[in-house]
Amino acid sequence: MATSGVDAVRQTARQAGTTAPLLDVRHVERTFVVNTPGQGRRKIQAVADVSFDIWPGETVALVGETGCGKSTLARSILQLPRPEAGEVVFKGADLVQLRHAALRNAMQGMQVVFQDPFSSLNPRWNVLELVGEPLAVHDVGTKQERTRRVEELLEAVGLDARIHGRRRPRELSGGQCQRVAIARALTLSPNLMVCDEAVSSLDVSIQAQILNLFEDLRTDFDLSYLFITHDLSVARHMSDRIAVMYLGKIVELAPSTELFSNPLHPYSAALLSSMPHSDGTATPDRIRLTGDIPSAANPPSGCRFRTRCPFAQQLCADVEPPLNAVSEGRQVACHFPLERHTAAAAPAGTRVD
Repeated sequence: MATSGVDAVRQTARQAGTTAPLLDVRHVERTFVVNTPGQGRRKIQAVADVSFDIWPGETVALVGETGCGKSTLARSILQLPRPEAGEVVFKGADLVQLRHAALRNAMQGMQVVFQDPFSSLNPRWNVLELVGEPLAVHDVGTKQERTRRVEELLEAVGLDARIHGRRRPRELSGGQCQRVAIARALTLSPNLMVCDEAVSSLDVSIQAQILNLFEDLRTDFDLSYLFITHDLSVARHMSDRIAVMYLGKIVELAPSTELFSNPLHPYSAALLSSMPHSDGTATPDRIRLTGDIPSAANPPSGCRFRTRCPFAQQLCADVEPPLNAVSEGRQVACHFPLERHTAAAAPAGTRVD
């Protein structure tokens, strides 16, 4: 787990003269139109009114079930494609409003590492060409300076340019390919790195190496991270804060230690209870949610989680709960966030022994 904590991160930023977050996502929305046999064209709201921020030096993990909108949110932040509504303020500039050269220059400070290292690398190019491409595209330095920069970055991610420089992706392991992708993301000296399931396709032993590499690079290159993962143990290890998504919305945003010790949203509590113990056994008081995840094309009224929530009341169906601050650095979208912890017991059938 990141040891600095959100308060320490913000204090460091203020001491450095920074009083605003590095990234400020405000009310972002993203909708897709799909053709469904027998039902015609339907709108699917993959990201619905999402807001959060990331401070310099901070790692925010974005967690949730598959299909909840994590990757779509990341692509909206990266303007791939642009969100339909909202603002993505990066280093003081709203990326949604920028065009052409202005957007291209602003995006140098934000780079991405994708899930599959093999498909994200051009199979025809060798490692030196892959890592050096952004420098050439942006015409940074002389040829000799670019070569030296590439060699330095490869060393920083644990690769030797003399050994690996002339190899192509098919000649590398998955972990080596991901190291190449990370080196390439570092070439333009970014401030923020978006990691979209960056270790999920790797073997467990390699995952640990890459996660440790990300931690080292955060210090060495003064980076901030948006770390998207479905693995709660990865989120706990890497993040200062964790944002929990459900059906296109953030339902809880909290410092990592507080979320794991005291989740305030019933969905967060259910996710955490599904984590196995270190010996592989299930959590004794695991919360078993009933029902299926609703369709994003027809989400429930009010709270989107209410159809599976054991504590739902009529208010939850009538009024959508906003993401409200409950303490410093902590927000929850629930009408009864504290009742989750004061209830004597859940309704019958919601827990398994």
